[in-house]
Amino acid sequence: MHCNNYIKSELGSDVSVAFPEKPLNAWTLGNYQYLISAEVTITSDTTSTKKYVCRITYNNGDNEEGALDFENWSIIGMSGLDDL
Repeated sequence: MHCNNYIKSELGSDVSVAFPEKPLNAWTLGNYQYLISAEVTITSDTTSTKKYVCRITYNNGDNEEGALDFENWSIIGMSGLDDL
């Protein structure tokens, strides 16, 4: 969800994006860091599906109350969408 919101904000309103309900894979790296592998369908002049990897960190440690709040997460890196 957090990677999806980040991608939407980076691509802007001129592009339509659609995400599957679940990522392809998600791994915990420890210390509240996660690696998410997923796909996104992007429509502007044409439609294409791209695979990407997103690394995120939850900033509030073991306090899980704010886990659904986008502001409590940091995007550490993204790959696979460099040509957009």
